[in-house]
Amino acid sequence: MRYSAILFDLDGTLVKSEEGIYNCVSYALEKRGFPPITPAQLRSFIGPPLPVQFKAVTGCSDEEAAILTDTYRERYKPIGQYEAELYDGIIDLLTALKEAGIPTGIATSKPEVFATTVAAHFGLDRLITVLVGAGLDEQHSTKPALITAACERLGITDKSRVVMVGDRFYDIEGALAVGAIPCGVSYGYGTAEELWNAGAKWVVDSAENMKNLFL
Repeated sequence: MRYSAILFDLDGTLVKSEEGIYNCVSYALEKRGFPPITPAQLRSFIGPPLPVQFKAVTGCSDEEAAILTDTYRERYKPIGQYEAELYDGIIDLLTALKEAGIPTGIATSKPEVFATTVAAHFGLDRLITVLVGAGLDEQHSTKPALITAACERLGITDKSRVVMVGDRFYDIEGALAVGAIPCGVSYGYGTAEELWNAGAKWVVDSAENMKNLFL
């Protein structure tokens, strides 16, 4: 099959970003007077919008979740977004897809302003065709909305040949919701079982295997 586009989640799919995210979550909670949380709770912050997860973990109000999110970004903007690294083989994968003429993009619930900085920092911006993220107010951050927006920017109306690649069930369910092809990666922050159970068409364990799958 010739794919019309391949879209990627950012955290846990292209970029190993837990150090910065965990440090910024801990910073925000400590500064706002909340007790430390467990490693599993920290891990739960990778993927969903920040206010949603702060509410889920602390039981706080919408107002407090917004303040925690702002506090998180106090550290994330100057420091946290750079406490990350690319997964092995990502540059080779994106280069091969670009050389094959397949449009690629990033569709992430991370605010677009931060995702753009991260993509540029790691040299992804020169290899992808489009990048779509949430607003700073976390609006339009659901995966179906992000995939749809990326396709609109690419001029694609038929999503049946668009692949959405991600490491969590949000990515898989988002792809299925808009009629795209869901592909999971098991090296990120979800498990292969989670991805298969969500309805992934494929689950791969490396960027090299993704390259073999798509090309």
